[in-house]
Amino acid sequence: MKRLLVMLLAVMMLIAIGVTATEIPFKDVKSDKWYYGDVKAAYELGLINGKNSADTFLPDDNMTYAEAIKLAACMNQLYCTGAVTLKNGIPWYQTYIDYCCESDICRDVYEYNDFATRCGYMEIFANALPDDALAPINRVADDSIPDVPFDAPYAKAVYKLYRAGILAGVDTEHNCNPNANIKRSEVAAILTRMMDESKRVSFSMGEEEPKADEPLFEIPEDAEILPETPEEIKAEEKADTPDMYEPFEIIIQPDMVDSADEGDTLTYTVKASGGKTPYTYSWGTRDRYNGFTEFTESDYVKGAKTNTLSLVFDIDNATTSQFYCKITDALGQEVKSESLTIPEKVFIFKPESFTKEGNGYTFAGRVEKGAVRIGETVSMHMPSQSVEVY
Repeated sequence: MKRLLVMLLAVMMLIAIGVTATEIPFKDVKSDKWYYGDVKAAYELGLINGKNSADTFLPDDNMTYAEAIKLAACMNQLYCTGAVTLKNGIPWYQTYIDYCCESDICRDVYEYNDFATRCGYMEIFANALPDDALAPINRVADDSIPDVPFDAPYAKAVYKLYRAGILAGVDTEHNCNPNANIKRSEVAAILTRMMDESKRVSFSMGEEEPKADEPLFEIPEDAEILPETPEEIKAEEKADTPDMYEPFEIIIQPDMVDSADEGDTLTYTVKASGGKTPYTYSWGTRDRYNGFTEFTESDYVKGAKTNTLSLVFDIDNATTSQFYCKITDALGQEVKSESLTIPEKVFIFKPESFTKEGNGYTFAGRVEKGAVRIGETVSMHMPSQSVEVY
């Protein structure tokens, strides 16, 4: 705003010292032409002058890149300082190129005597003033300009000038005609809109963005906000349902172990699929009276809460009932594995010799399977020797 005031003061000074003549010096710009007022305003601001001579403007000539860069430099200097002090160099446009490069308006990449395309001069003019001087006043949605796709290399500049009300297009559909050339008379109208916000054009293009829903009521500042209950929080969360996932099922059952020797470690592995992870595993015994009883970790039982259970085959291991794995997913769905039993704890003693001593027998031999503890009673049946021991 401060810079704009400086610029307006400069215009007022030009008026005060009589620069704003009733007649501009250009013989080829008649007062009945549509662009007369714009050419006059640009001349009075010091942005344009004659071409080839002081009294000819050549309004129907196409603008060159050199002329576009000069205008951008002069607009920027006028806006920032309130006056245009730049002078021609060698070649005549070199001073303006240097100024624009130093001010980040454009780069030194043009064929300066070539005619500027409409999109070419727009890329220069879009940087001629600070962003706050080209604030949007129009709603121009992305991709709404018919002949300027939003991914075009020059689209950012074109949409910026459309949104600021500097450009409105060449027809009722707001086409840009980006690859066409532009006349000097047409540029004069653009200069006026660049430097005078009251001359900018208001319009809208594209679908209107939906407005956010307004609150039904305002919450008083002194209102007490109670924390949400777990039930309310749960209701607000997006509920997970089983039909959102693959079916929850066991795809690998644990293998039955048929036999084992004393001290062997038996492993049983189960694998589930589907449902919602993570899974919870629980191995335990089946009891027809008490239902499922989860195994307790001990010297004989390991991994009761994993997908692999380890049991030590030992005569002191109290695990004798049927057991299985119960798997629960994050949704609370439950699947059970097939039931298993550990191998039978069989005691096998192979006698190698025996002697009869009165009513008793003494056996010598070895234990082939199982184990016997002091104080335990065993039985042996040997029909070939007519011996039966309990």
